[in-house]
Amino acid sequence: MSEPLDAIAVSGLLVARLAAVGVDPARVLERAGLPRDRVVSGGTLTTREFFALWHAVDAEPGPRDLGLRLSEGRRPSEYDVASAAALRSPNLEEAVRRFARYKRLSCPEQVRVDVKGGEASIRFHWVLAETHVPRTLVDASFASLLALARRGTGTALTPLRLELARRPADEALLARHFGCPIRFEAPFDRFVLPEKALSLPFITFDPAALADLVPGLDAALERRAGRATFDDDVRMAIVRAMCGERPSIDRVARELGVGTRTLQRRLGQAGLTYQSLLDEVRRTAARRLLAKTSLETTDVAFLLGFEEPNSFHRSFTAWEGLTPGRWRGRALERGAART
Repeated sequence: MSEPLDAIAVSGLLVARLAAVGVDPARVLERAGLPRDRVVSGGTLTTREFFALWHAVDAEPGPRDLGLRLSEGRRPSEYDVASAAALRSPNLEEAVRRFARYKRLSCPEQVRVDVKGGEASIRFHWVLAETHVPRTLVDASFASLLALARRGTGTALTPLRLELARRPADEALLARHFGCPIRFEAPFDRFVLPEKALSLPFITFDPAALADLVPGLDAALERRAGRATFDDDVRMAIVRAMCGERPSIDRVARELGVGTRTLQRRLGQAGLTYQSLLDEVRRTAARRLLAKTSLETTDVAFLLGFEEPNSFHRSFTAWEGLTPGRWRGRALERGAART
């Protein structure tokens, strides 16, 4: 039986690393509502279950640097397939490209790399996420990426900045670890490097290991891509297009290399419409921005591509049964009750 797309492989290594930084794994798993054997024995979790695990880590009392410490001291033998292929690449640009390509093998997460204006920005997007990405998971992901880049280049590489889609907190701690400015209340979590850093050679370049790794990884990726659905592709295209302008069906169709009528027909065969997918993506993004940032609702409306704030207000109220302001207030109350 083929592995479902919403399947994230986990192992006892995560439990061991939690224990190593002073976290009681049993307490975390109980809080997340997950049986220990599924996490320890190399099973899989859905995105919802995986986020529940990391939200439980977020709720741990004590130091706020758990995500950073979880990324420290990893040996190459402990890397996932994406990191292993990246580490053996000839330079940072190829490493980032391979990391983005093969990350899809271990979880339904897309890594987008954009190069513009002398900057290279790396953004992680969880395709099937229904809530905001847990804070500790974001910190651990970016810290692991920086550690890999520093190990590969053999330098103390420093990002230009980190952009985080959450309210200001722990700025000094994060700035000290990453060595760069931290910008909060961003529309997305983003790791930004100088473009020129992409040409840095990797001292860990291993062409023989790549020759052994890449064919198998590419074959696995083709098998996984064959199980992806067209509506998944449309969702991702909407996410890529949605930042300050309305992601029109014509634009999304062009990005996917199909005609507008073909896109509509293929979605119709799955019992979907373009508008239903656009609403789904916008609703998920709106909930995250309202719950985790202090952005004004007018700014949220702009980021989601609504032509005017009133349109966003009406749409959100129809989705949630509450105005954006009242929904945010309740989300903050729930967050305060958990802490």
